[in-house]
Amino acid sequence: MSTVDDLGRLAELAADGSGPLVLADAELRISLPAVLDLLDVPGDPTAALVADPRNIEAPRQPEVDLDRATVLRVGVDGRTIESAGSVRHRVGEPNRVSVGLLRVRAADRDRAAELWRTAVDELAGHPELITGNNLFDLALLILVRGGLPLGGQPLGYYDWSRPGRDHSHVGQRGLGSSPWRQRLRSASRLGDGAYSAAVVRPLSRLGTRLALRIGLTPNVITAISLGVGIVAGLLILTGTGWAWVAAAVLLQLALVIDCMDGEVARFTRRFSAFGGWLDGIGDRIKEYLVFAAVAAVGVRDGHSSAWLLAIIAMVIVTARHLEDYAYTDRTTVLRAAGAADRARALLRSILDPVDAGLAADPSARTSLPAPASRNQRISFWVKKIAHVPIAERYLILSLTLLTRQPLWVLIAAIAVSAFALAWTAGGRFLRALKTPDLSASQGAMATSAADRSGELDDQLDVGRLARFAGVVRIPYLICVAVMIGCWLAMILGICLGWWLLTLIAAVVLIFAVGGTLRAPLVHGLGWLALPLVWIAEAAVISALLADEVAGLLIFVTLAAIAYRRYELIYSIRLRGRMGPAPLLGLDGRLLLVAVLFAIAQLNGNVVEILSWGLVLLTTETLVEAVTGTLRRWRARPGAVTDTAQANRSPEANRSNEE
Repeated sequence: MSTVDDLGRLAELAADGSGPLVLADAELRISLPAVLDLLDVPGDPTAALVADPRNIEAPRQPEVDLDRATVLRVGVDGRTIESAGSVRHRVGEPNRVSVGLLRVRAADRDRAAELWRTAVDELAGHPELITGNNLFDLALLILVRGGLPLGGQPLGYYDWSRPGRDHSHVGQRGLGSSPWRQRLRSASRLGDGAYSAAVVRPLSRLGTRLALRIGLTPNVITAISLGVGIVAGLLILTGTGWAWVAAAVLLQLALVIDCMDGEVARFTRRFSAFGGWLDGIGDRIKEYLVFAAVAAVGVRDGHSSAWLLAIIAMVIVTARHLEDYAYTDRTTVLRAAGAADRARALLRSILDPVDAGLAADPSARTSLPAPASRNQRISFWVKKIAHVPIAERYLILSLTLLTRQPLWVLIAAIAVSAFALAWTAGGRFLRALKTPDLSASQGAMATSAADRSGELDDQLDVGRLARFAGVVRIPYLICVAVMIGCWLAMILGICLGWWLLTLIAAVVLIFAVGGTLRAPLVHGLGWLALPLVWIAEAAVISALLADEVAGLLIFVTLAAIAYRRYELIYSIRLRGRMGPAPLLGLDGRLLLVAVLFAIAQLNGNVVEILSWGLVLLTTETLVEAVTGTLRRWRARPGAVTDTAQANRSPEANRSNEE
């Protein structure tokens, strides 16, 4: 039977059957665990299994004649297959290798059948494009050039081989002596920092083997990690030298265990959106508890500034996270829109031996890029270290705990987190300024406003007052300047006892927030709003230290607000549910602080009124956050809504942070 006849038969199978369609190269050699990387993933993707042998971050696998492999090009979104090759078709600037396995979801079967059926008629008069061609490669190429959205599902570190050009077998050798050991190695995700990749992950894989042997679930492992972190915090609180050494060791142990939950989830395919939420919230609890315990010991040792330093450390670490989340969500929308537009622009007849990119630039590379040089790899990992992800932060905390100097611990945490925030936010800001038109992306953002689950608009925590007051949109940069002025005026008023200035600034702020941050926020610098409003809100509340309000109380209040923000972001990302609009929100909370401050100044009992007011604010924030958690996770808490959740943690996906 000829290749054209095979395509016709394939079209019939696609049209007549039901459920997902799986197509494999007839000579593909691959293990069952490797196949599960495509066939047992969250969601219902139409995707092809791809290898990424030039990923600078991944460990090197032995290669077998990959220069003869069938190559693909995946777009900047890291998912969409833009171009596919075959023996008779060339790809410009390829960056992936086709493994030889394709899954077509049930909803796409009719479209795939139509494309294959049409191709039979087109190829009938062009035997030069069929002779010597591989049926799988040709079938995949037809779908890509026909415009069917296809994802590139990454293959782990497995053995695989399939025919390449000249009918020679190409492939890679796995990292492990058996398919299941290769699966365990593949369970360690990419995206870690240098310390995690070099030290923590090798240790976590040993723990994962033990956890799999005794049957621990991912959520149980997350709970164990949280428990170890809490014990570390309690040991710090004792203030004794041996306890701080033990706490330093336990922090590293908690970090190792924290990596195990995701590895067990990926190995057992027990993906859980709730697990990702729990993992992210648990990480924040452990880190905040360390800051609080160190500050408490510092105050006992006579360091009056300890709580202020702990507050600054918490605020900067949180701002670093929020900036990364906001930027990632904004660029994800733009990349998705860009990938769709680019895919449409690259549509090309299967009769053309070159893709659109190569036709536009005949000098473009048609083979895989060369492996990264030693200098390139060093540069890559240095930049990863500059992001100061969680493993590096925990390492710095553990090392400074060994000094038994509370202020050193807090100052070190502030320094590295501030550097990371400046490095990432500053670099992204400068890149945005180089964009010819900062609002050029507004069309794509506005277009996506109808389906904004997880968008920046829902993460800003704008309250009901600002939503009601923001009837007129105000130019973004002008109003940001007004908001900054209001925040500074509130801080000045609190520090100097000028209650009227504080109250007026809080009222003006409501209109500024409503006019600037109301949905949809589409400005090219809109992603900076999330860390900005958090820093400003924290600064205003922290100014109450000038009125002798207890540092512990202010820390707890800000931790509750941070929990509200993390819970909102994680739930939207993983569950796709925002829930009801916040009662107070950031604008309402600051107005409440201003009113409490005015009452306290007029009454004269400043410390007591402000302290009870913060207790009230903390309680309301926690009740709202916990209620939101219960509402969002009450129904089917284990459901997974997106393929990216296979990484368990929201920070694991597309992020340089964790």
